Amino acid sequence: MLLIRVFPRRTSLTPMDDIHRVFDMLRRQKRRAIFSGGLEARRIDDEIANELRSLRIEQLFLAADTNASLKPLGAAIKRLQMPRDKVRVYVLIGRESLDEALERLTAVWHLGGLPFAQLFQPADKLIEYPREWKQLARTWSRPAATKAFMRGEAD
Repeated sequence: MLLIRVFPRRTSLTPMDDIHRVFDMLRRQKRRAIFSGGLEARRIDDEIANELRSLRIEQLFLAADTNASLKPLGAAIKRLQMPRDKVRVYVLIGRESLDEALERLTAVWHLGGLPFAQLFQPADKLIEYPREWKQLARTWSRPAATKAFMRGEAD
């Protein structure tokens, strides 16, 4: 029987070895990386933050779907030390009051992230949101509109 090995044998000792290989691969690429799938803020420690800062990054996305996620988000943004335009933050809205959603969106801004509002939609039905919710999501999913709002200008 002839066995052909298609993939190289794994020689990693730890999961971090694999992560470092991914960062090494990304450093060799000519294009700037986009982490649109989102990174888990609570997993960004100093080592990961240093690795991320060593890359050419166009944007990376974190998430702030609840108020409880704000503390680890703030820690991750502080560790990353990147410009706001590079640190986008998915913010799931629509399960709370408009005021509570706006409060979380502005909290993300003050932590140093650029919010990207997304209206909650359950898997089993379509929620038709009122105009106010749609306007809030529109303002907070477009960087220019978000920046204008935070400067005190209405969109």
